[in-house]
Amino acid sequence: MQSGSALLTEGGGLSNLQLLRQQQGQLKLQLAQESNSFGPNNRHLKDIEVQIHSLDEQMVQELEQIKKRAEADYRLAKQTEDGIRQQFDQQQLAAAKLNETAIQFALLSEEAFSHKRLYEDLYTKLQEANVSAGIQATNITVVDPARPQSQIIRPKPVQYIVLGGLFGLFVGLAAAYTADGFDQTVSSPDEVEDITGKPVIGIIPERRSVLKASLGGTNVPIVRRKKQENESSDSSPIWMVSDPDSSAAEALRALRTSIMLSRAGGGLKVILVTSCIPDEGKTTVTMNLAAAFVRDNKRVAVVEADMRRPKLGKMFGVLNESGLSNVLTGTATWDEATVRDVELPNLDILPAGPHPPNSSELLGSAAFGELIDQLRANYDLVFVDSPPALLVTDPVLISTKVDAVIWVSRVGVVTRSQLGRAGNIIERNGLPVIGFVVNRMRRRLAGYGYGYEYEYYGSYYGEKDSNGE
Repeated sequence: MQSGSALLTEGGGLSNLQLLRQQQGQLKLQLAQESNSFGPNNRHLKDIEVQIHSLDEQMVQELEQIKKRAEADYRLAKQTEDGIRQQFDQQQLAAAKLNETAIQFALLSEEAFSHKRLYEDLYTKLQEANVSAGIQATNITVVDPARPQSQIIRPKPVQYIVLGGLFGLFVGLAAAYTADGFDQTVSSPDEVEDITGKPVIGIIPERRSVLKASLGGTNVPIVRRKKQENESSDSSPIWMVSDPDSSAAEALRALRTSIMLSRAGGGLKVILVTSCIPDEGKTTVTMNLAAAFVRDNKRVAVVEADMRRPKLGKMFGVLNESGLSNVLTGTATWDEATVRDVELPNLDILPAGPHPPNSSELLGSAAFGELIDQLRANYDLVFVDSPPALLVTDPVLISTKVDAVIWVSRVGVVTRSQLGRAGNIIERNGLPVIGFVVNRMRRRLAGYGYGYEYEYYGSYYGEKDSNGE
């Protein structure tokens, strides 16, 4: 019997449907690009529209064929299920008979075990009686009874404790060195600088509650998110709002200063934020860094260029129906797709929008460059949140249109080899990286200087721990 997936792919199926959709997306993109160059009544544009309409009809026919094949699979599976169910009923009857036989066997086994135990008890008593009769008949007498030693020979507690402590210390040191040898993750900002050859311009201490609280809550589908009267600021994913006096917020202010001083004379308006791998916190760092500049009386926009795994909509409860993908395909303007005043006045977000099939092509297109120029003209600062640089080429494409790149790395997660590959990408493509940001730095992973700095700051401001929580 052929599986459902095999039947769906036979004679075209889902692969043809996906190919038709890709062709339709390419034609729509071509139509959107060329509509700027030709008038609406141009014959070439009409031909493209006819081709798009033809692809729509082919997709409808393909879907109808897939539906018929699925119905045939369902009928065949139903017949197979009926046959298996009949066999199952027969097996149930056989199992019931076998269960009755097993019960009878258990009763007989218990009876045999009882008889065996009775025989063993009687035999033991008989042997004990024979031994007792032999003892009473002997004429042996005790001449010199045994006497205990004046000192305890064994155990020797002090000796055993010392030997056990030395053995435990040896095993612990061996295990620690072995674990350290197998651990290939980066453990300090100094390693990041040595491997990549780029400076560390910021160190963000670990915070557990803020991001988890924001990602774990219910998403409210709103166009603009504003704090309610009974809503706690602790639920905000932006530290500058939820906990402005924490060590994490202070680290963001220090990072803001480093960015402002990174280039003589200023001039940084469009900054790309990326990382090596997912889950290093680049999106959270981007939003909090943008909030830090808003607190410095800047008008800031955040562009979510990670169209494969968008997160800003989930973090702020913003609908992802319109965004960057719509702007780049010409179905919406950037002003229409931008969400205004997110968490803070003068902080705007351009979400990723619906996932397109050709994210890299859109980010490398001239339309994206024009969008960056428009945002550069309307905002004091623009942050672009991109996908991880080791997984896709999107950050390299975006870097040609920005003023600077900030690379976020999380110690204890990113490995030395991954940072080495990041350094090769930066050098090979000439990325304008101004420095690395070490995110979610734990005190136990920090060196003496970094750990002392966070501990001093937390005690000075009366925080409960290094995360400001």
